[in-house]
Amino acid sequence: MRHLILGITSNCNLACSYCEQVHAAKYMSIDVMRDAIDYFASTLPHDTSKFQISFYGGEPLLAKNIIREAVLYSKAKFPNTKIIYETTTNGLLVDDSFIEFSRDNGLVIALSHDGLSQSETRGFEREVNTVLDKLVRNSPSVPIMMTVHPEFVDTLAKSIEFFIKHKIKKINITPASGNKASWDDNSFSILKEQMEKVTDLYIKNNQDGRRLKILPIENKIKAYINETQSVNSHCKLCSSKLLVNYDGKIYPCTHFIGLEEFFVGDIYAGLDYKRLMEIESSRIAPSECDSCSYNKRCSHRCACANHGYSKSLSEPSAFQCEYERLLINLADKAAEILINENNPTFVKDLYK
Repeated sequence: MRHLILGITSNCNLACSYCEQVHAAKYMSIDVMRDAIDYFASTLPHDTSKFQISFYGGEPLLAKNIIREAVLYSKAKFPNTKIIYETTTNGLLVDDSFIEFSRDNGLVIALSHDGLSQSETRGFEREVNTVLDKLVRNSPSVPIMMTVHPEFVDTLAKSIEFFIKHKIKKINITPASGNKASWDDNSFSILKEQMEKVTDLYIKNNQDGRRLKILPIENKIKAYINETQSVNSHCKLCSSKLLVNYDGKIYPCTHFIGLEEFFVGDIYAGLDYKRLMEIESSRIAPSECDSCSYNKRCSHRCACANHGYSKSLSEPSAFQCEYERLLINLADKAAEILINENNPTFVKDLYK
């Protein structure tokens, strides 16, 4: 499925402790938004029946008008196509009017929330928890996007329990990367203990007809089920995703947005395939990855993750290597229990 990501603003109303984005009051115009959708349309196969449009920031709800106009414009342009809309927000600007618009137009609102470390890493804990409950009441499938900072990693499992109590059914967990988040042996050891507890919660909440998606674990289970296809086969820059920034420039992925060394064209001149191939050809996995038994289920070829942790497109960091091994082993533990006990709800969902 093709996926258009619109970087509609570089502005933000928070200053998260681990964030390395450079924020500025710059917004996508309606004309650029329409031109981006038109350019994206020109790249679609004629038989396309479904695609996705996501809204990215900064804080995308600072540009609600662009989200609304983009939804209306794309619906009018593709009246017979299923369009999935999605945005991730810190929640501070979610109001009843936007929730109603989202519900009426099939816009998924994912909430960035760091659980029990929210007040330390992001702030506005009480306000965001109020939004969390409001979103769950209106959309029970609301996803949580949780970033784990090494200083507060000991709150991870309790944070998952917090989300479960708030009736959340889908949680993504991402360890913070970059210069503002330094993982060492001690913090990784705590992360390992916490992820083991998270896996136990995942198992417990996928038994007896219940369903909880903790994506780092679940994605590794799916990678085993689809063992003939490496998880890295989908990580080909600009092959399925097109990211257009507020100024119409195209970048390979959200991690690289605004970094001029990763600029690969614009919506007026089109993709710079020469530059794209230069970047793609620089992604050479280390030889030790080729002989590793975890190879097909490890995301060692993810350029975004590699660059985030090691500033290299092809070299996974030591942290990534150990974290991927941890996830795969925990996923196997969970799968052995949940699949072997013939849990119909879980099995049907994983194998569809």
